[in-house]
Amino acid sequence: MGRPKGSKNKPKTTANTRARSSSKAQEYDAPLMGDEAAIIITFAVSLFLFLSNLGLCGPIGAALKAVQLGLFGVVGYLFPIVLCFVVAFILSNIDNPHATLRMSSALFMLVFLSALATGLGVYHKLARWAGAGTLVPITGFANAVV
Repeated sequence: MGRPKGSKNKPKTTANTRARSSSKAQEYDAPLMGDEAAIIITFAVSLFLFLSNLGLCGPIGAALKAVQLGLFGVVGYLFPIVLCFVVAFILSNIDNPHATLRMSSALFMLVFLSALATGLGVYHKLARWAGAGTLVPITGFANAVV
């Protein structure tokens, strides 16, 4: 018997089926738990830093609060929340080029706005009011340029 004349379908053999099923098994990679673990660890660290800012973590928390407020000024109270959000956003959108562009644009806008505030003479007043830091690591370059 066999195939009808003009038919292009080949009969399935066990060798073809086995070859296809084994190649599918080799292509599938189980997702690693690394990203999820990084998000959970970042959340725990952010929670500890946030509770430190509220004075609920003893002498270690007081030291961490002093570092955060020294680096970022009053914005240091928001640092743990922003840290958790940024890490979760980056890890969940790691393959999305649009998300990377958005995060880079947000960072650029922060530097641009601080340079504009410095040029207008507002940044130094804000730094005196907000405390020592006012985003020194991020906006220090913009202040140096202006």
